[in-house]
Amino acid sequence: MQRYLSPILRVDFLYKFSSVKKRTEQAAKIVEDYTSKVIEERRNYLKTLKEAESFGDVEENNNVGLRRKNMAFIDTLLKAQEENRCLMTDKDIRDQVSTFKAAGNDTVTAASCWTLLIKGTYPEIQKKVVDELHQVFGSSKRAPTMNDLAELKYLERCIKETLRLYSTFPFFKRQIREYIHFHDGLVAPAGVTASINLFMLHRDPEHFPDPERFDPDRFLPENCARRHPHSYLPFSAGPRNCIGQKFALLEGNAVVSTVLRHLEVEAAQSIDEVKIEHQVALVMKPQNGLKVRLRDRGADDLKLRLN
Repeated sequence: MQRYLSPILRVDFLYKFSSVKKRTEQAAKIVEDYTSKVIEERRNYLKTLKEAESFGDVEENNNVGLRRKNMAFIDTLLKAQEENRCLMTDKDIRDQVSTFKAAGNDTVTAASCWTLLIKGTYPEIQKKVVDELHQVFGSSKRAPTMNDLAELKYLERCIKETLRLYSTFPFFKRQIREYIHFHDGLVAPAGVTASINLFMLHRDPEHFPDPERFDPDRFLPENCARRHPHSYLPFSAGPRNCIGQKFALLEGNAVVSTVLRHLEVEAAQSIDEVKIEHQVALVMKPQNGLKVRLRDRGADDLKLRLN
């Protein structure tokens, strides 16, 4: 971000001798080394599993086999490379894995924290979520299954409404490929970069009446059908949208449902007191964390700050 915002550092010759380049390369090496280690471990694991299958040592119903329906994304890439079905190098695979790791970590964390703060702010909405959890899980302490998460319709609507107000990515950019003529006579020429401000887009009263009000029912199917498909873009849109958006919602459902099944959440600060970080960043975060109180049955209050 320092280089992005500095005209001087954008010059390759000057950037090459800057301390920013050194710090960036040091951080990048840590990430690359870790990702390479994960890929190598997975490659060895798949090799061992394949050898075991060839000797019949793996049970027929083993759900970690090499069957396509059970293959993780990294398995698909490694298998395609091994069978020469793609021209991906080790660096290409590392870049793909790094993208998933970076895009799916901080993002789901931020969205889950915002969701918990809002649940603590609106106890009546939290009660509806808890009632839904009781319907799905009863008094069971078991981990959620995919079928369970698919049943959590109201919780998913709550997460979507949270992402409307506090999008994980506050903006994204696209390069315009052709001239665009607007209704007021202005023209955006081809080749320029358009910045899409989600914070403003998701608060457009034309599509979201009383936009500051938290209302999960905005995402009932009948309400979504009446809105423009590009009025809500927490995962971007088009051919470069987030390919992990369904997985991200499943992760959010799993995290938030697990917390609310065991703990009652109460906001320890009002939403108006939350300050968004000023610096430009990929993920929209609160400046000083989000403060909530978590209560367990028969236990003293546990006050936490969610970062």
